[in-house]
Amino acid sequence: MHAKDTTLSPTCCCGLEDWRDWLTLLDTGQAVWWGHSPDGHVELLDASTVRTTSGDDVVDLPRGQVAAAVRAAGNDLTGFLDRLREWL
Repeated sequence: MHAKDTTLSPTCCCGLEDWRDWLTLLDTGQAVWWGHSPDGHVELLDASTVRTTSGDDVVDLPRGQVAAAVRAAGNDLTGFLDRLREWL
């Protein structure tokens, strides 16, 4: 299944504060937990593929695409915090 066909969202107990878990996945292969039901998780399927699951839905993504998205999210969060510090 292609990512454009399905959107998988994190479930309860998984939030934006856990974004660094994706870096750990890419560095070590340790799976990312997406919270409780419907038992979603993210795993490194092989050297080039990240698999996300939520219930019966499965999406495989290129590892490089996931790495770029995680870096972009980290940059966005850092930029937001910088602006927040200026405002405060």
